[in-house]
Amino acid sequence: MASDLDAMMARTAALRDQLEQMQAGMQDAAATVSVGNGLVTMTLTMHGAMRDLRIDPRAVDPRDVGALEALIREAHASASAKLQQQAEERLRPIGDYLGEFGQVFGGDPGRSADR
Repeated sequence: MASDLDAMMARTAALRDQLEQMQAGMQDAAATVSVGNGLVTMTLTMHGAMRDLRIDPRAVDPRDVGALEALIREAHASASAKLQQQAEERLRPIGDYLGEFGQVFGGDPGRSADR
């Protein structure tokens, strides 16, 4: 049992280091997407802030502002989805570890103790 506990403690320390590295990496994470055949390009940070927005002059039609607005909304939604996917991929190892941790103690990591 002691070696199991030692192994778990070592794995927990490694996870802590991995979390710190992920946190540092996610601070700089961003997603850039183009929509409308490149008419609108947007970069969002992991915190949802818009870092860059580029609009091709061909997208600016004063008679159809709604089309440009739709392209901007589409770019924002696409960049947000891309960031969500990046976050899930980066956090997947932690979820795997927590699942293993719960199994060691015979619990279901997806359920709280009061259910």
